[in-house]
Amino acid sequence: MPSQIRVEGLKELQRSLKAVGDVEGSREYRLAGKTTAETIVIPGARARAAGVPHHRTGRSAMFERAAGDLRPATLAVGAGVRMGRGFPGALGSEWGSNAFAQFNKPNRGGYFLWPTIVEETPRILETYGQAIDKLWDRG
Repeated sequence: MPSQIRVEGLKELQRSLKAVGDVEGSREYRLAGKTTAETIVIPGARARAAGVPHHRTGRSAMFERAAGDLRPATLAVGAGVRMGRGFPGALGSEWGSNAFAQFNKPNRGGYFLWPTIVEETPRILETYGQAIDKLWDRG
């Protein structure tokens, strides 16, 4: 499993927002994450999936279908990307499998979603940083 992206001070920020009772600010923070997923992560993953060849056929249709199923989600702690609701093979397409021949070989770094997140981490952090700055400036 790939390592997590850790943001220094995130828990403290969340505690501070909760202590202040800034429900609107918390909502804005989550929406910033959802917007980041919609504008940076999902389009990047879809573009990357179009270039992943299947190990036998050389075609990327399965990867494109899996990436087409990506959806942004707001969570209690920010935002995320949901995957696999409309295509049961989505996770196998991303991570691969030795047990099922329809998937590429296992790849601990993922094939399209996780590499996009890793590559776009600076932009993701910048977007979150701007959202946090707006919250503090508003206060």
